Amino acid sequence: MSTPHWKSVWECESRSEAEVLKTYLESHGIRVFLQGGESNYLYPVLRIRVLVPEEDLEKARELTELFFKSGD
Repeated sequence: MSTPHWKSVWECESRSEAEVLKTYLESHGIRVFLQGGESNYLYPVLRIRVLVPEEDLEKARELTELFFKSGD
């Protein structure tokens, strides 16, 4: 199996939001990697990028849209 090319499907402002979205996408069979959100006393907290393999990007976008619409 080749190494996937990871693409950003969403950016979250909190670790908890990113973790919930990660769990949701994984429950639909999509692998997820979270990037960012690190901070220390010199740098502010950064946004957390939710990354998925390129081949799952369209499905992940659709699911992410449904995920955030259901929260309205």
